[in-house]
Amino acid sequence: MKRIVMCMLEALLAVVMIGAVKPVGGSDFLSEGGANYSATAHVMVTLPITHRDVRYSVNVYSQDNPSDLLLGVNYLLETEDSTGKKSFDAYFDGNYFSFSGDKMREYHCKQDSLPFIDRKVKGRVINGVHKSGIVSVLVPAVINSEIAAIARASANKIDVVEDSIVEGKRVAVMKVEEFVQGTPARYMELIADAESRLPVSYTMLTSPGSVGEQLIEVKWENRNEQMIIDEKSLIERYPSVFATYRTSNYGADELVGRKLPIFSLPSLSGERYIWKGYFNEPTMLVFLREGDGVNDETIIAVKKAASDVPMVTEIVWIFMGKNVGVVMDSMNGHPDDYTTLFNGERFAVQCGITSMPTVVLVDRNGVVESVSIGYSPKLKADLMQRVINMR
Repeated sequence: MKRIVMCMLEALLAVVMIGAVKPVGGSDFLSEGGANYSATAHVMVTLPITHRDVRYSVNVYSQDNPSDLLLGVNYLLETEDSTGKKSFDAYFDGNYFSFSGDKMREYHCKQDSLPFIDRKVKGRVINGVHKSGIVSVLVPAVINSEIAAIARASANKIDVVEDSIVEGKRVAVMKVEEFVQGTPARYMELIADAESRLPVSYTMLTSPGSVGEQLIEVKWENRNEQMIIDEKSLIERYPSVFATYRTSNYGADELVGRKLPIFSLPSLSGERYIWKGYFNEPTMLVFLREGDGVNDETIIAVKKAASDVPMVTEIVWIFMGKNVGVVMDSMNGHPDDYTTLFNGERFAVQCGITSMPTVVLVDRNGVVESVSIGYSPKLKADLMQRVINMR
């Protein structure tokens, strides 16, 4: 295995080339695909110490986002390994989501900017969370950024041949040698189509000659597929993942000041409730999970708040489950004329709500005024004050 890796390294450093070699900064070597970029990337990771290769197939999507000062692009990476296990990484507008191994991680720059900041450890730059891991070798904009960072250190070497022949195709070839404190840290070879500058292949050897040596090889099949990358489209693409594994209430907190998403749910009356974008009166949407221990207390507090506040306030109960009988049992002993809906799990996920109970106060125009998460003995007084304080 060691011999194989060394042969690969020799090939990496000795590609047959046509034209002159020139040192460059390399920050724009790859085309980033214009407004939209998509490809299927085939990745192989060789770990000589384990004597085995790990293979992945990754659907890569990215789109320009000039208003984003952290990265300048949005991206979505959908990964499937050789066993069929799937995961994804996504970034947009200062928000990073990663799902792998039945675990969802999310980071939001507005909430905490520290994970997004590059840092230097023992002479080497460690990327922010949104540029780390597999992202750094698959998204063209991130690769360009990585090479630009390497170029800023005078000890490193970057050479480019603009017009080469590799496997019978006209390509541009970039070779990178990175050093940390005088020791080789990474060797990289990046090959792009000579005309479009879209990526063709990428070979990277890290920690060469050490116990932790690792070889990564990537080959792209470029496509022309557009993808909207934002929280709404991500939730729609992975509804069960967000419903099951999302634990952060960041999305719910961000609802305030925004229009409520359009929704349609079945009701206990037998008719389907379709919200058309407005309410006749200020309304409290109460998200409940049947069987929760504080449902009774929450229902009583919300009803008393609505009846005692000096203005007409409506209530819509929204249960997560699909079983009508269980929902009816949850409302047993609380007869009222308010609307009771069920099968609301997906709508709750759209709103970023992961904890129950949650009360969302909405004005007549459908704009969220406040979000109250959880139950406390002060819930009634808190809701009354929030209604009174509505604009």
